[in-house]
Amino acid sequence: MGREMQTYWQLLRSSSGWFFSALIAAFLVVASLPAEARNVPGSTTSVTDELSEASTDILVRDVKSALRKLRPDDREPASGFSFSPGVTRNDGQGDLTGLSGSAVGPTFSVFADASFRAIEDTDDLDYDMAAGALVLTYRTAPGSQIFGGLIFEDGDGTTPFNSGTLESEGRGFTLGFDHQLADDVYVTLVLGRLDLDYDFSRSAGAITGSFGAERIFADLTVEALLHGASTQTTLGFGLRHVKQDNDGYLENGGGAVAPSSFESSSLVLASRTDFTDTMNGGSPFIEADLRHDFSGESLLPPGVFDPDQEETHLRLGFGVALSGPSHEIEAGIGANFNEDGRAGYDARAQVHFRF
Repeated sequence: MGREMQTYWQLLRSSSGWFFSALIAAFLVVASLPAEARNVPGSTTSVTDELSEASTDILVRDVKSALRKLRPDDREPASGFSFSPGVTRNDGQGDLTGLSGSAVGPTFSVFADASFRAIEDTDDLDYDMAAGALVLTYRTAPGSQIFGGLIFEDGDGTTPFNSGTLESEGRGFTLGFDHQLADDVYVTLVLGRLDLDYDFSRSAGAITGSFGAERIFADLTVEALLHGASTQTTLGFGLRHVKQDNDGYLENGGGAVAPSSFESSSLVLASRTDFTDTMNGGSPFIEADLRHDFSGESLLPPGVFDPDQEETHLRLGFGVALSGPSHEIEAGIGANFNEDGRAGYDARAQVHFRF
């Protein structure tokens, strides 16, 4: 019996030795495989998708907002100018301010707008961005207009995940049309292209570099205006596609970085209801916006970590519009949500003068 136990123990020790040897060998093999990391050559490109979507949100929203103001109403629009400042919180921490102006004529119109947005993400990005447009429109027929003009993006901030900094500068153009399909039904197409330059550092400034990029976007929206006894509701349904290609580059003090790209397709739903004749000269309103990214792909340089992005974004808002003989003042506030829950709030104020 003792001899059998001794033989069994020797076999167990031998088997354990083989087991632990195999475990160590497997660990060494896994450790030798390329790993996705946060502070490696090319890691800065992992945040360009977030910046691309944020900039496109600003540019498309501003252009479509200006086009709505230029649509004909019950009278042929007279010449005028509008100015709108505002403040918005982004993701619970950022700020967005903006201003826009438009000069309206019987055939040609021009509008300019600029928005400023701060993105603060403790892990990935702390960034201030400005984006805007200078656009000329031409009315081809009552209820139809085409447009074209210049767009820009500028920004700078930090990337905490790789102890770095990032600056961007983009210049490009936009064009498209706004056409009345039927009474109170419009279709709007906004196209854009930006050439961008990024300057970055990482590892607390030990490694620096720069790279170029090209971004294109397309947004197609159909809007319908519904009239009630004391309400007016605008419903919008749209599709958006954004694509950005980043050039390859060589870091100063680092390594070579392969080209990368990002693209996404989104469904955008929006609604706004104005309650008329409920206040003395004022109209309260409620609004909701939903954007869902139903398709997306990031092709980052080898070894670069690809952070997950929220796919669904919801905004619920309310406010009041006060109208006078030659002006309109509007103020509103909204709450933003994504898959992780509440994502901040926003507030805005707008003044529109007619003369």
